[in-house]
Amino acid sequence: MKTPSHSSSPESRHQESDDSPALIFVAEDEPTIRLGIEYSLMTVGFEVETAEDGDAAIARLVESPESDLPDAAILDLRMPGADGMTVVRKLTAAGRQIPIAIASAYIDSPTAVEAIDLGVVDFLKKPVTPNEIRGAITKILGEEQAHAPVSDSPDVNTLENSQPVTVNTALAKARCLLRRRRREEAISLLKETDLERGSDASLWLTLAEHLQACHEGQNEDFPALASSAFYNAANLLDFLAYQES
Repeated sequence: MKTPSHSSSPESRHQESDDSPALIFVAEDEPTIRLGIEYSLMTVGFEVETAEDGDAAIARLVESPESDLPDAAILDLRMPGADGMTVVRKLTAAGRQIPIAIASAYIDSPTAVEAIDLGVVDFLKKPVTPNEIRGAITKILGEEQAHAPVSDSPDVNTLENSQPVTVNTALAKARCLLRRRRREEAISLLKETDLERGSDASLWLTLAEHLQACHEGQNEDFPALASSAFYNAANLLDFLAYQES
């Protein structure tokens, strides 16, 4: 995976070098916000492509050659034409693996849970600061580079990392697995870790277990989880957007 570089020239992405800049795709219909996100990322060396609506995002992420996909994407939830969730659904249907961050001022719990079920584990709550944007993308790329599965095949459990399995390491690995919709592996990994009740990792375990139960037909309320203490305790997006790195 490419890493940030202090060069944002378009041609640099096509250089076969480990230090070429990561390409981030941003779909946002509000011009001021779109420019702000682009500037926030370019100033620290990321290469950025933008789109002003969901239809353009689908054309870029779903219909363009897979070899030319960006390293990560930020999608506004509410856009003209196709919204952010529609883009995510089409990406999933096409079998394309791109780390996605959903940006929104408000997202209800069923939508957030559906997003997680489709492999979105990163959220930005608007209004978002430049540091929050850079932090989210840096975290996504760092996790993917350090902990992504060796293979996207569910039959391969080994992760590209031999670090001791601390809670933070387990959570980072589990998030990479959840991005690939490999819930059972994420659940197994988190269950093998000594998790503190109420911690970020234990809440991710609760979500993963709920989604797995839904897919196994054990929960008829998918994807709402309306009666869960998780939702009674806090706003879901607040947890997802502001969890500790």
